Amino acid sequence: MAQLNPYDFAPSVKQMQPSEISNIFIPDLPRGLNDRTLTGAVHFLVLTAAETFLNQTPTERGIIVAGNDIRPADGENERDSGLGVLLGEGVPAEAIHSRATGVDPVTNFIRARKLFDEHSTNAAVGIVTPATLWGLHRHVAERTMMRDYAGLLVSGLSGERQMAHLSDVRRSRRVARGQNPHWPDLAGAEKRALRAQSRAAILRRSGARYYGAQSA
Repeated sequence: MAQLNPYDFAPSVKQMQPSEISNIFIPDLPRGLNDRTLTGAVHFLVLTAAETFLNQTPTERGIIVAGNDIRPADGENERDSGLGVLLGEGVPAEAIHSRATGVDPVTNFIRARKLFDEHSTNAAVGIVTPATLWGLHRHVAERTMMRDYAGLLVSGLSGERQMAHLSDVRRSRRVARGQNPHWPDLAGAEKRALRAQSRAAILRRSGARYYGAQSA
């Protein structure tokens, strides 16, 4: 097992223990500069996911579900990707599913829920996330998951502070509004997320003019 960053266990149910986690979810991360994923952070998140998964006995393991971030990026060797790290640590390929990618955290979680329902029993989910993003991911999980869940909060990641932009958090909370964990609405969430992203893009393009600053 490679060197892990420290992480904390944050259960949604007070009595839950780390040993009850078998299903693992690695949500997509926000994008860094030039719309590139913070790949260094992904590396340590997947190490935590692998350790948690492999600590279970084979008969009690669920599955690992992840979004687009663990797939090899353009020009990246699969061995160096998040998927390659999971496989290199000993997670079996048949236990890894990476079709949970969404247009925002809410759609990401709903797609993950569908994969868990398709592939595993009703076991608790460990959500592997940077500590700075746990508040948002917990909020979304409350509105999209029926299973018990806990956060596996990885701290000390490079670029961690840039992951929780207040505007991004507010947009995701608006998209999550009205979602019911019994019947999550993927189509509705996608429409709201795309509208929110379009509005944000217009504000970014407005630049200084929008905020009343003098043009250069």
